[in-house]
Amino acid sequence: MLIEDFDQSVVNELDRVSKEAVRNQEKIEDPRIFGHVKKAIEDQIVNLLVQHTDNKAVPPQSFFKKVLTTLANKYSYMFLEDPTIEVNGMKIRKFDQRTAGGVLGVDHIPRSLAAKYRRLIDKMNGKEQTGKENKEATGSFKKTRVGHVYGADPSKVIASHTVTVDNDLIEHLKNLDDTEERERVFATNRNAIYKLLSSSRDIRNAVPGFFEDQRHCKSQFEWMTNKTIVERINQEIPIQFEYLKTVLYSWISTKDFREKAEAIKLKTAEQDGSKIPEYVFLLRELSNHWHLKRSGLIRTAEEDSPFSPHIVYCDTICGYR
Repeated sequence: MLIEDFDQSVVNELDRVSKEAVRNQEKIEDPRIFGHVKKAIEDQIVNLLVQHTDNKAVPPQSFFKKVLTTLANKYSYMFLEDPTIEVNGMKIRKFDQRTAGGVLGVDHIPRSLAAKYRRLIDKMNGKEQTGKENKEATGSFKKTRVGHVYGADPSKVIASHTVTVDNDLIEHLKNLDDTEERERVFATNRNAIYKLLSSSRDIRNAVPGFFEDQRHCKSQFEWMTNKTIVERINQEIPIQFEYLKTVLYSWISTKDFREKAEAIKLKTAEQDGSKIPEYVFLLRELSNHWHLKRSGLIRTAEEDSPFSPHIVYCDTICGYR
């Protein structure tokens, strides 16, 4: 029926906005309209199932995958591939709202249709709601106050606590080995990722693959705080080292220290104004003042290696490394 008479059985039964979108193959930009049209089409598919089946059992996933193939042929913009936009050179989904595709977009449609149909026939067959479904129906959820998270965007914290995490998201992430693909999924599910990380007792394993690459942590931090880590560090490091310089000049009044400090100023000028030699000098002097060992944190290649983790600093005619 869907293949042979899609217009009659589906399109003609839609509201005006949805009907025109399908007939004109509109590339919808507004997420609310996109979600409205998508829901209208999917609801009509489920209505057809109710009308033409015995409503006793849910068809297998293979059936719903064939339905998706038909939808992709009839309205490719919406059902063939998820519409995307490019952000910082990376393509991410344009619509990630629950009504406009949910956490997994097109890949999730067969399961979504099966779930909608199951809910309908359960209601028709008089099955009682239990657990979460019953709470949703009676409105018996207890409202809780979301605590303030310092440094984070409050609106994102609140949105993350209220978002519903789809179990399919976790399963999907477990099967991803590609870092770029995993980051694309994280990028479209930031609220869900934050909720999983902040509410789990085992944060290390709360989100599959999240800690396997530092880029995931970096991107999530920048989204949550509305700040770029590298830019923030570049702003703060010069300020903090100026504080350190002031403190060391107050603590250490020896002639040797003053002469070394003057020599480092000349080294900085020789290396096109690079601050690295000065920063290394200040950290080594701080280590010597606190621990009586300059090479505790940063050592030169000529010094003996300490047992603790440290950085080796090489000053060559071509610069430093």
